[in-house]
Amino acid sequence: MQLTWTATQNTSKNTSTIKWTLKPVGGSSGWYSTGPIKVTIDGQLVYNYTGRTDMYTSWSQTGSVTLTHANDGTKSFTIKVE
Repeated sequence: MQLTWTATQNTSKNTSTIKWTLKPVGGSSGWYSTGPIKVTIDGQLVYNYTGRTDMYTSWSQTGSVTLTHANDGTKSFTIKVE
């Protein structure tokens, strides 16, 4: 699985919106993953799929989450795919 993401800041609201895309990479016909597939951003579960996934077909899942910065405008976070 490959997760890519971009961040867009909103300085007036002191937030950033993280847009993410999850897709399978590699594999060949007949390769499957059985769930769960989870994406967690800054401790928030943003995607949870528990079914069987064909790893060879061209599919993707996308989403976004908005994170609030600290008072000084900084923000660090983690992104995890399981």
